[in-house]
Amino acid sequence: MISLLEEMCYRYFLLFFLSDTLRSFAAASLVTSALFTLMHFWVRRKTGGVRRYADLFIFSLALCLANIATRSFYPAFVLHGVRNYVLRVLLVPKVPVPEVKGGA
Repeated sequence: MISLLEEMCYRYFLLFFLSDTLRSFAAASLVTSALFTLMHFWVRRKTGGVRRYADLFIFSLALCLANIATRSFYPAFVLHGVRNYVLRVLLVPKVPVPEVKGGA
């Protein structure tokens, strides 16, 4: 559900507010993506490396493009949720559970 909150804050409210204020979807997308990346940088306590944050920035730009193209945050929300699922569930190495020796 984090992706829903992030999409509503960044790609729904902030993106369209900034596009009206700056009168440019490109500038609004860049600022929104920079803030999204900085938030993840701050939350992760500066761990990860340049590649991770470049990936987040580019991913955020793609989500902004999806919002602008559809004028809806639903496609970006779905893409964000799927990406989080793939990264956390499918690609994160599982820690083996030790076997319990002995028994009753």
